[in-house]
Amino acid sequence: MKKRILLIPLTLLLAISLVAVGCAAPAPAPAPAPAPAPAPAPAPTPAPEVEVTKWICQNIYPGTAWGDPGYQTFKFAAYIEKISDGRLVIEVMAPDAVIPTKEVFTAVSTGAIEMTYMYYGGYYTGILPEADIEVGLPFAWLRPTEAMEAYEQYGLMEEFEKIYAEHNIFWQPAAFDSMYKLHSTFPINDPEDMAGKKIRAPGIYGDWVKAFGGSPVTIPWAEVYMAFKLGTMDASIMSPGGLRTLKLEEVLTHLVFEPNLSTIIGNVLVNMDALDALPGDVSVMVKESAKLVPAYWSEYQSYFINIRRAEKLYGFQQIYWSDDAVERAVTAGLATWDTVAARSPRCARLVGIVKQQMKDYGRLQ
Repeated sequence: MKKRILLIPLTLLLAISLVAVGCAAPAPAPAPAPAPAPAPAPAPTPAPEVEVTKWICQNIYPGTAWGDPGYQTFKFAAYIEKISDGRLVIEVMAPDAVIPTKEVFTAVSTGAIEMTYMYYGGYYTGILPEADIEVGLPFAWLRPTEAMEAYEQYGLMEEFEKIYAEHNIFWQPAAFDSMYKLHSTFPINDPEDMAGKKIRAPGIYGDWVKAFGGSPVTIPWAEVYMAFKLGTMDASIMSPGGLRTLKLEEVLTHLVFEPNLSTIIGNVLVNMDALDALPGDVSVMVKESAKLVPAYWSEYQSYFINIRRAEKLYGFQQIYWSDDAVERAVTAGLATWDTVAARSPRCARLVGIVKQQMKDYGRLQ
């Protein structure tokens, strides 16, 4: 009986153990292997640095505000920097700041500076005698459209591009200054009143002054005020732009409004080596913009403002010559054309182009 009683608990214990084993929690599944860390993104390739070219442009005329003769140079420099996306930066220097005005042609030719804007050929006719034709012969182009036609339709553009290229200069006509007039510290009622007077008259205009007994001098714009103030000059052939910009209204008394001596042409000169070193598209920008930017130059309107201002504030007076006086002046002016033509066969050919234009207009026989 005892054996049976003992057998029952053992059997019960075995059964309980089997149940416990069968009900045990399943073994956990193995954890998945961690995903590999993503490869770091490659660093972006840095944009190539923009290569910036810096030029020096010496201004010829003073002024930085609208209507000032020097204003358009700053407009040109800003325009080129903008359209080139900053690849060409032109630093505009004041007149005479780097090179004396009379020496700027040579400085551009040799590369001492890269360019000048609104220069005047009358300063260097000793080096380039054809420049007297470029700027406008006395009494040739009476309005800007006539000068433009001479360049665009009669072939002067191509002629002067070649002439300046011989001096390592890219050239373009830039401004067609419609007022080239006698300004003075005394009344000039006819051309003979210039006798014995010192008169600023660059280039061939000096010969015109001599024809009436005057003594021509060549003085850069920046020095004109002091020349008048000190009495070392009595009159100047120039545009009325200097009345306000140079404060000439303070020292001058008269202006011969009629006749107008001519339309005067300024120019843009760029050293060819500097131009060729530019990226191709930037070089084209400079070439194409040189003569187009000043097209919106409003100094012609400011001239009248300057004259009226001088009249109101300083008693400035305008003079109109008689028909007889104008005829004598024009006759002397036309005589200078032959002087220029006699310098060389090329000068003769260029003067011949202008004469043909005047014949086509019916102003020459």
